[in-house]
Amino acid sequence: MPLNDIGGDISEFRVDRDSYIHCAGGYRSIIANSILKSRGIHNLIDVKGGFSSIKRTDIPTRKNTCSN
Repeated sequence: MPLNDIGGDISEFRVDRDSYIHCAGGYRSIIANSILKSRGIHNLIDVKGGFSSIKRTDIPTRKNTCSN
């Protein structure tokens, strides 16, 4: 989900399982974590190293196009 959309519908984030938060460089994921925590979502994992780090793990991914 693009950072610009985090302030809207957060129903995609569930309180009963972890959500991995990432961006390309790390700054936007910190902001996203802060917004989500203020809205009651606390089971967040900030992935250090961005998407290139995710590709080296077994974390499931999905295609999502962000437009800035």
